[in-house]
Amino acid sequence: MNIDENYLSGKAINEGFNFSLKDAASIASVGRDVYLVEKVKGKRILHIGFCDHMHMIDEQKQKNMWLHDKLYKSAKMCVGVDINREAVNYVMSLGYEHVHCLDLLSPPPITTMA
Repeated sequence: MNIDENYLSGKAINEGFNFSLKDAASIASVGRDVYLVEKVKGKRILHIGFCDHMHMIDEQKQKNMWLHDKLYKSAKMCVGVDINREAVNYVMSLGYEHVHCLDLLSPPPITTMA
């Protein structure tokens, strides 16, 4: 498998990925965000790549367009994981809980229990 590190590092973003779901008609009729917010209501979820780009977070929050904020408010618990440490720290400073920085290209060393 060939991984483009520009996407994993946050240097590039592509929202053009399409996939088929059994509920595709429902998604198309209400929109992706509305559909996802309803699906996660009251559930515990993991949102991978939740930060988007840091410079966009404030504007997206202000316009009620930031997906993580919508999921965070709807889910019982929303754990966010992202590669961008600066953005994760910023989101933490806004008061969001359960957000973590994880870089799969540089995993922490494995420790053993004594």
